[in-house]
Amino acid sequence: RGSLPDACTRVASAASSRDGTVFTIDVRTMRPAGAFCAQVLTPFEEPVVLDVFALPAGTYSVRAGDKTATFTLETGNIVEDKG
Repeated sequence: RGSLPDACTRVASAASSRDGTVFTIDVRTMRPAGAFCAQVLTPFEEPVVLDVFALPAGTYSVRAGDKTATFTLETGNIVEDKG
């Protein structure tokens, strides 16, 4: 969630990456070239999937812009080979 700087700017893409226990959310926006737009903060919400497959139990951080949140996996998502 956040605010876009004007009424013309839109979210072009949102993706996550992970380094250790820290997920970083990258939101890219687009705005039509030369457009005249109302200069009003425009709220947006964009879902982003975090790839927690094969992660051990533990606490993880999520960073998006200047915001940080944490979540805890109580049990790991590691698949054991039974072969």
